[in-house]
Amino acid sequence: MGTQHHITIDVAGMTCDHCERTLAKALREVPWVKDVLEVSYPAALARVTVGAEATPAAIEAVVAKAGYRARVRSMPQPPGAPAFIPGSG
Repeated sequence: MGTQHHITIDVAGMTCDHCERTLAKALREVPWVKDVLEVSYPAALARVTVGAEATPAAIEAVVAKAGYRARVRSMPQPPGAPAFIPGSG
């Protein structure tokens, strides 16, 4: 089993319980989403466990395909990855 990360995704556009279920289903269908911990329209977020192969762009694309806007709050960098310093390039 590879490395897994718990991440939080800010989600815009969910307005009801049906939205929560729609997004949770879309996330569960992605192989590198290991677990959907929470989807909350009042809090406008989703919390998931993902495999090491997941990227912020890929996660945000899954949410967009389900019909919502997303921003991954933070995601651990793989070992040896260069650090991103805002404003450095």
